[in-house]
Amino acid sequence: MNLPIITSAVALCATVTGGLLSGLYFAFEVSTRKSFARLPDDQYVEVFAGINQAILNPRFLTVFALAPLSSVLLAILVPTRWTILAATASLVALGITVAGNVPLNNYLDNAFTSQNAVSEIRANFESRWNSLNAARCVAQTVAVGATLLFALNTKG
Repeated sequence: MNLPIITSAVALCATVTGGLLSGLYFAFEVSTRKSFARLPDDQYVEVFAGINQAILNPRFLTVFALAPLSSVLLAILVPTRWTILAATASLVALGITVAGNVPLNNYLDNAFTSQNAVSEIRANFESRWNSLNAARCVAQTVAVGATLLFALNTKG
């Protein structure tokens, strides 16, 4: 099938932004997480809270919004098994982030400013956040793979 230019552009956007997100999640999973595991509790909480604040910037938020939006738009424009899978997986990754990682980030920020012991803060945060990150990494990678399979099976 030959794709209109707009559909090709949306597929490209979904692939690139989704790839950037899955790469970010993957890099955290295979390197940052392991480095953080060696930090003492007070440094872990302080550095992680700093990352949570630093990542909320226009470049990240643009990619974060465009990945699921472009995946869903592609599935609407060309509803195939691959585009529907990509949209679903991208929305799952978004849902994990919004329902899981963001509340944990907020907990970390709020707990860090209170008098809670940093060991307690870390114990309530680290393993759950890491598990959610691994899950969203898989979901976002599935979204990218499905978008690529769609693109490889079309002409356009």
